[in-house]
Amino acid sequence: MDKTIASKRVAEVELSKTVRVPGVPENYGDPDVDQNFGGGATVPQPGGNTKTTISGNSNTKVKDVDGRPLPYGPEDILMHEFTGHVFRRIIGEGNGDAIDEENEAREEMNLPLREFESNPPHPR
Repeated sequence: MDKTIASKRVAEVELSKTVRVPGVPENYGDPDVDQNFGGGATVPQPGGNTKTTISGNSNTKVKDVDGRPLPYGPEDILMHEFTGHVFRRIIGEGNGDAIDEENEAREEMNLPLREFESNPPHPR
């Protein structure tokens, strides 16, 4: 975490229904954050910066490690995006699995752990 705080890179957060993905032609349209990314997406930007977009909606499809529904609001989605994607991109560290990274934070906060997804809505 100290390396993230000391970094000069920028992490921008946006509340939107769609996310603009660099390199995707505009005639394809912008992907829907809820339908395509489970409520949040983090996209690399020039200079090593990142842009995180969340819809502000809950994700009702997330399960805990016992397979039960896990209440997963916008605050959980934002935590996932930052612990699993933003921090890793800013400092270049992490184990490469965003849900594992999220679960480390959830464990520290005594929150239920999230189930691993074999086919996540986003690349790892």
